[in-house]
Amino acid sequence: MRYLQAAYGDGWRLLVFDIVEERARAFAARVREFAPAAVEVATSTEAVLHAAPLVSIATNTPSPHIDSLAGCPKGATILHMSVRDIAPEEIERHDNVVDDPDHVLRVNTSLHLLEQRHGHRKFIRTTLGDVLRGRQPGRRASDDLVVYSQFGLGILDIAVAAHVRASAEKAGIGTWIPGFHR
Repeated sequence: MRYLQAAYGDGWRLLVFDIVEERARAFAARVREFAPAAVEVATSTEAVLHAAPLVSIATNTPSPHIDSLAGCPKGATILHMSVRDIAPEEIERHDNVVDDPDHVLRVNTSLHLLEQRHGHRKFIRTTLGDVLRGRQPGRRASDDLVVYSQFGLGILDIAVAAHVRASAEKAGIGTWIPGFHR
């Protein structure tokens, strides 16, 4: 949320969807406490996909459940965080960027299923590292839908852990376990 606040100021809108509506409402309430954003609970995955130029999908689904991204706005960016949500044939239709091909193409992720079907990885255009280093553009064309699929971006885990630790220390809570991090 801090990133969204910094990037978009006070004028951003957040749509939240969960198959259990009460979880979506609880999350929306927590966001409203933290950030002055317009937070709405959407009625379906499609409602979010069709309305938002930036979508983050994070689930624990064992198999793909999003069959189409056709209704997404032109130039949308999909952060495919759990990497097992979008149907393989839909992944293939779009501009794909991954954090680490060897890591994301395993354990029956949507991309792994596509690799198994075709026997190649040509559907991946580039890596996030190459985009961040300026070796590749973030998208092929301005109106392309980009699917960023990441699986285990360790630096994100480290950043979140550092934030949690600093917050706990500041609040005087938590238990320090010497040597645990080694």
